[in-house]
Amino acid sequence: MPRLVIPEGATPADLIGETDLLPGQDWLEKETLLHYARLMEEGYFPWQAMQEDQPMTVEVGTNGKVISQGHHRWAAARLAGLVIPVDIEYQYDYLENGQAVPYALTWDEVIWKKAYT
Repeated sequence: MPRLVIPEGATPADLIGETDLLPGQDWLEKETLLHYARLMEEGYFPWQAMQEDQPMTVEVGTNGKVISQGHHRWAAARLAGLVIPVDIEYQYDYLENGQAVPYALTWDEVIWKKAYT
C-alpha cells in the first residue's frame, strides 16, 4: 500500500477541499498531519487516548461550525479517507445570544507551520 503524501505545493485548503467545517486556527504542521494519517491508515492511531487527553470539539455559532480542538486529527482522518471513530463534542452554549464564533477562519487562511523539534 502506498504511503500517504501531500503533493508538493499543496496548501491545507487544497488538502481539505469542500467542507462545511471551518478551522479555528490558522496553521497545521504537515509532518504531524502525515504522521497521524499514516497511523490512522495502518490502524494504530490512539484515538481513545487522544480523545481522553484533548477531546475533539466544535463550536457552533451563527457563522457555522468551527473546530476548536482536534484540527490535526480531523484533517488527518480526511487525508486517510477515514470516518472519525470517536464522538466529536459539539458546543452550542459557548457563545451568548447565538453570536458568531470569533476565531473562525476559512481553510484558505490556514498555512503550513514547521513542527518544533
